[in-house]
Amino acid sequence: MVYKKEGNSKKREESQRKWSNKHKSGLKQCVTGQIQFDGDVLIDKKPAMSFSLESLPYGLRQRLRELVTPSEAYEFQIAAPKLVGLQPIQKIQDIYSVSLSISNETVLCATDLERYQSLKVSENTLYNANYSLDIRNFKPQSSYQLIFDHFRVAPTNVYFNNCSIDASLIQNFANHMKRPVTHLFFNKCTFQSDSMAQVISSAFKSLTTLSFNEICPFQREWLDVFVAAKYSNMRHLFLYGSSVDVLNINSDTFMQFYKVQSDSFSLRIRLHDDVDTSKVEQRLNALFGENFKFQSDCVNLPQKHVAVMWGSHQLYYFLLEHGFFMLSHI
Repeated sequence: MVYKKEGNSKKREESQRKWSNKHKSGLKQCVTGQIQFDGDVLIDKKPAMSFSLESLPYGLRQRLRELVTPSEAYEFQIAAPKLVGLQPIQKIQDIYSVSLSISNETVLCATDLERYQSLKVSENTLYNANYSLDIRNFKPQSSYQLIFDHFRVAPTNVYFNNCSIDASLIQNFANHMKRPVTHLFFNKCTFQSDSMAQVISSAFKSLTTLSFNEICPFQREWLDVFVAAKYSNMRHLFLYGSSVDVLNINSDTFMQFYKVQSDSFSLRIRLHDDVDTSKVEQRLNALFGENFKFQSDCVNLPQKHVAVMWGSHQLYYFLLEHGFFMLSHI
């Protein structure tokens, strides 16, 4: 169906053109968070006011449609599905698992990992990432807004690979998520903040799996942060590439954290290979206490356990009625 502009008065058209030029930034604010939707009414956050979308002349609704990104157009049409003038309808395609990277800091490259084929990212394309999102080679200066322009991000699993991570990148992704992320992975990433435990726990509050591979940015405060964030029922916490500082935690606080995790919870800590073994053993003894026992193998290791590894050393702990039991394989 072709929608024509209402009225043909030159005076009216000129008035609309002037209004559009004057207020086009304000129009776009309608779908970028500065103005919220309530049905077909726009509610300005600051200052508090509202006005009906029906009050916009037809030509200005068309102008608004031209200004917005595919993602904004989709949200706009959800907010006001029956309003004439927001055409063409923005189509969206579901993608189960997608990998995204940036070329030359400005070109978004996308791959459908389920079908192993490239995805076309053009002016009007929009995809819904509904299970797994793989982010590759992003840096703080990368134009990651390109992702949110062309992808509605609703994954439960998010992977950052070879990225340079800072607080703003994490917060931006968290702000655009359409549902809670439960599985978060960092592989071969570098970190630009000394408080990543705080950043992550503030941004992602429903994690059941958190994994760092090769580089773990956590320092001694990580456990206090996780307890304060009330993380519970976690299944996997993998801290590979850690400094010995991650073991410098309070034993009572650790017990509090450990007990509220799922029955299949596994905490695995891989320390740097060059750590001082005597210092590691000292901190492990302080953390797990004296109530443990050695075995020659770990065949009977229960699902809920702690593993600490460095060099050729592997130590396994699990909780018994009266304390921790340790299996050792060195």
